[in-house]
Parts: sequence; C-alpha cells; structure tokens
Amino acid sequence: MRTFRSEGKSIRWYNDTGAAVASGDVVALAAIYGIAAVDIASLAWGILSDGGEHELAATTTDTWSPGATLYWNSSTKKLTSTMQAGRAIGVATKIKTNGQTTSTVLLNGGIPGDVAGSMWVSPNGDDSNDGSFLTPLATITAALAAVTSARKTIYVLPGNYVEAEEMTWPLISGVKLIGVAGEQWKTTIGVAAGEDRILTVAPGVQTSTFELWLSGMQFDHDEAGKDGIQLDNTGMTKKLNVYINDVGFEADSASDLSIDVTHGDTSNAVRIYWDGGNGDVQGVVDLNCADGGDRFYADRVNFYGGIMAGGNVTADIRLFNCGVLHEGITEGGTSTVVVCGFCHSLTGSTFAALDTDDVAGSITGETVFP
Repeated sequence: MRTFRSEGKSIRWYNDTGAAVASGDVVALAAIYGIAAVDIASLAWGILSDGGEHELAATTTDTWSPGATLYWNSSTKKLTSTMQAGRAIGVATKIKTNGQTTSTVLLNGGIPGDVAGSMWVSPNGDDSNDGSFLTPLATITAALAAVTSARKTIYVLPGNYVEAEEMTWPLISGVKLIGVAGEQWKTTIGVAAGEDRILTVAPGVQTSTFELWLSGMQFDHDEAGKDGIQLDNTGMTKKLNVYINDVGFEADSASDLSIDVTHGDTSNAVRIYWDGGNGDVQGVVDLNCADGGDRFYADRVNFYGGIMAGGNVTADIRLFNCGVLHEGITEGGTSTVVVCGFCHSLTGSTFAALDTDDVAGSITGETVFP
C-alpha cells in the first residue's frame, strides 16, 4: 500500500482560531509551531511550514549563540531565550546581539520541543546540558536536582539508568517522573552497589498536600538488602499523595522492600494510587499504615512480594484485578478495611483465586469477591 504523503516540511491546517492568519505568522499547534506559508482566512484551509530556517521578530534585549534553545513569546509575538508557557519553537542558527530586532531559528518540525515546565533525560545526554529535548541530561539525579516550581516534569527516554548514589526527591509538590518508552523493561532505574535504596521521598514540613507522580519505568533493586523507594512523611503536617502508573520493581528477594513507608507523622495520611503494570512488584510493599485516612488503591498490579498493612487503624486498602502473594496481605488490625475484587494469589508457580486466607494478618474487615 502506498503510504508516502509528503516530505514533512509543511502541513495542511484548518484555521478555526476565529481570526485571519497572515503569511509569516507563527501558529502554535498542540505539539509544534508552524509558520503560515500563505494568508489563511478564518475557517479556511492553508499551509504551515513546520521545519526549516525562518527569520522572525526577536526580543531586542535578548542575546544568544547558535544552537541556543529559543521560545516564542505569544504576548509580544517575538523570539526569546526565556522559557515560556509552551514548548520551544526551535534552535538559533546565528548569533543574536543586544539591539537586533530579528533573528533566525531552525524550527523543531515535529521533534518534541522543550515544553515549559519540563526537562529530558537520555542515556546519551550530558549533565552539563540544559535538559531540553535536543540537549538532554544524562542522569535522573541531575534532573531531580534541577527541578523548580516552574519546571517539574521529567521525561526519561528509554535506557538503563544506574545512578551513582541514592536519589532524593525534590521538596516541591507536583513533580512528575515519566518514562516515555511506552513498553515494559525499556526504561530501568537502579543505583550503584552498596546503596540502601534507589530513591527517598521525604518532603518535610509542608503547607498543603504534597503530590508526586511516577510513570512508565522499572525500578531495579536486585541486590541483597537494597530497597526501592522510601516514602517518609515525618514532620509533613499534611497529606502525602503518590500516583503510580505502569511501574514495576525487581527485587533480590521478597524480603526486600519495593515501597517502604515511614509514617513519622501519624496525624496525616499517606495515600498511594497505583495503576497498570510494567513488570511485577517483586519486593514487599510496606504501607506501615498509622493514620485513619491512609489509602492504598491498586488496579492491574501484581504484588508478588506481599503487602504489609501496618497498624490497627481505619486505613483503606483496595485491590482490583491484582495478583498477590499467597497469604501475603499481612499485619493490620480489626479496624483496617481491605477490599479485593477479581484478584489472584500466587504460591510458588501456582495461581489461584484470591480468598480470605490470603488476607493473613489481623485484618477482619476484608471483602473478597471473584
């Protein structure tokens, strides 16, 4: 079947902005910028150039060198080297000095730009780079250290990342660490031998709920005595919410902790919401529940290292479409609520429908249904 349509240097675009677009105007699309090749009336089709070198109006006082990441200021309608609320428009192709009113830019043309608020990590990157898509960082450690309140989404390209030492999560709410491989095992994160764990999250004192996101990666703590991620809410005085999507853990043994909750603040909840796969969770998930508002909700995750519920509090544990180590939901108490639906248990290599015997701790408030 014939599939070729164009060389990708331009795209047809329907102008539904409500206003006419003049030839040479910059048009912001969902993932790229285009330059109108012709005048395009409102509610009409036209051609946008999405690649090549273009000379555009530039912020007079800005200066840059060839290769610098450039952005488009939608208010002034000018190029700028200052990060904007959008993606990078491209890279500079010549020197820009103070006083110049125009400059040339090579459009990204379908290559993801540096979305404002984000940075990129690649096995082929360099920690001296600025973290844009075109000049990514090399380590997740460097990306976490570079997080600010205005730049807190980290995209990790496929690769095996072995960090030199245990990583520390930034003390800023809303940080997202996202693997972009789109399939299992392609983005793996570990740490050098001898470290106690891969990552520690310890936000300290907060004035509002602290949130973080992990997505699309495998944490490898396959070394005796090494844990995966520690979540420590000591001194927070606010809730800790953790959102996990398509994340797995490889452990040396089922006694190692894939998730280790240190519940230093027993007056505020730790809540974990976990969806998807990307590998089994081979180590223990130690929830260490200590507040009645604690939650652990999971869908489509295999917890083959077991789940430790913690103390006798009215914590809420809900598992749907999950796998669990046989008799692997332990600890807890009469106040702990566990609901399991459409789950299975694993004994050695034998699978069976999960039943009340698999809730093996002191929990009496369990509801298990096929």
